[in-house]
Amino acid sequence: MHKRLLLLERRQHAALFAARDAPSKRDALQEQLANLDLMFDRVGKRVSKIVQNCVVEAEVRPQILVKSLQIIERQELTDAKVRDAMQAKPKKNAAQSAPNGGAPQVDLSSARLRCWYAMVIRERVLFYWYSIQ
Repeated sequence: MHKRLLLLERRQHAALFAARDAPSKRDALQEQLANLDLMFDRVGKRVSKIVQNCVVEAEVRPQILVKSLQIIERQELTDAKVRDAMQAKPKKNAAQSAPNGGAPQVDLSSARLRCWYAMVIRERVLFYWYSIQ
């Protein structure tokens, strides 16, 4: 499911970038894809709960725990790509595609860093902190 969400998100960014000069079309696209962030949040919360219960999950359903960790890793790789693109700061007058037939630019105004790894670590530390007090 996470792979499909990432694919849909990439398509959303590409469509929003293509519609950057047509505000009405861009607004319609944003409205149609408004639930995408909610879906990511739901998946993130579920993955976080699985990792919080890692001791139980490792004994009962180790494959689910491994899959959840793979999802976190995949999301972190995606976040790293977005961070790199944000740090590159393309010039306003740059061509729409990279030289030598590279990938087209992506609209970063709708990009969102999800930082699931940090979320899971933070929640795990808080869980541990409250359990020892």
